[in-house]
Amino acid sequence: MGTLALRVTGGTKRYPRDGLDGAVFESLDLAVEAGEVFVLLGPSGCGKSTLLRVLAGLEPLSAGRVETNGYGETGQEGGRVGIVFQEPRLLPWLTVSENVGLGLRYRANRAARSPQSVEEILHDFGLTPVAGAYPSELSGGQAQRAGLARTLVTRPTILLLDEPFGALDPRTRATLQDWLLDVVQERRLTAVLVTHDVEEALYLGDRVGLMSSHPGTITHVWETGHRDRPPGEADRRRRDDARLPSIRREILARYQSEVPAGSAPSDWVI
Repeated sequence: MGTLALRVTGGTKRYPRDGLDGAVFESLDLAVEAGEVFVLLGPSGCGKSTLLRVLAGLEPLSAGRVETNGYGETGQEGGRVGIVFQEPRLLPWLTVSENVGLGLRYRANRAARSPQSVEEILHDFGLTPVAGAYPSELSGGQAQRAGLARTLVTRPTILLLDEPFGALDPRTRATLQDWLLDVVQERRLTAVLVTHDVEEALYLGDRVGLMSSHPGTITHVWETGHRDRPPGEADRRRRDDARLPSIRREILARYQSEVPAGSAPSDWVI
């Protein structure tokens, strides 16, 4: 294994429910290498999004430890972490340019980039023509790119994405998947992405982890082989890669094996 960008050891997250201390996920271990795209799949409610919030430093673990770049707990020096949610969450009264630069107003991010970096990132993300527009005037793809630009302007080394393309049409979604891979490679980022879409996981992920629920934990991790392309092969990964169908079958079989016996379809959402 190469250099680690982040590690979770014995991670447990509990919330009080109905007077009881219920675990969302428990004894979870995760190690993500620098430069890889790690994708998390799992049934609704298994704790994927909660885990991302913990990795981002937005919530503490109830037990266990999170480390970024080997420098200590998330939020400390050594691994600046950025998170992108399913909804762009742009402020409607600010222009695209103002939304993108918003993160630089916070004291913790003021040293991250110079003011000129906002214009640079707008150009890099193809948003210069709509820099003065308001969120209500944007397409779904433009809004999602603006949300990602707002995160990347603070120069994170670790990018967390919570179903960022879930609300987009298939064509826009496929285009932004390719665009995201280019961004990750060009900016030398480490990415952890949550999705319910197996095809998206197989295409974007260098590794794909499957979480079970009640309480959640990572039950299996697959290597997709994207990082093992022979020298000289095109950098662009293929959606019809011959190595992926067998992994897809394994993932779907494990999904099915975790559906409670006798449960109605409406009781279990994948």
